[in-house]
Amino acid sequence: MSVKTGQKLFENTSKWPLLPPWWLLARPQAAALLNVTSATMRNWDIRGEGPAQVPPMYLRPTQGTPAYYQYADIREWAADRIGIQYSFDDQCLDFFEQVFPILTGGTGSMMALASLFDELFCEDRNALRAGKKPLRLNKETIESLDIHFSRQPVRLN
Repeated sequence: MSVKTGQKLFENTSKWPLLPPWWLLARPQAAALLNVTSATMRNWDIRGEGPAQVPPMYLRPTQGTPAYYQYADIREWAADRIGIQYSFDDQCLDFFEQVFPILTGGTGSMMALASLFDELFCEDRNALRAGKKPLRLNKETIESLDIHFSRQPVRLN
């Protein structure tokens, strides 16, 4: 990805979907986000140039062993290409401020807050699917995140 392409991505941050930074995207989704082809992403992986791929040993084996990228790694890599530092913690804070502000004032690791958010999201998602009113998140947020949540691979403990 050229510097010019990276600048285009950061000129209008609304082009980045509002997703939790710890969620994973399959290679085709990551390629579409970066406006490149899956083949380009594969070539970057081979040469060690692109965003870090999640090692398959951390995921439950599936047919064809698709490649996954953490959303935060993609954004951090793209930001680094144009000289911006955008760490995982910063991305989590930005996400929580927009979606679930109550998690921004606490202490603890971002991964612990991420796990808490995932639990609360699942509870609200299940409530919405059962026809009940979600307790913490609004219906629109749950529906917009559900598209990507349903595609999350199963992680090994």
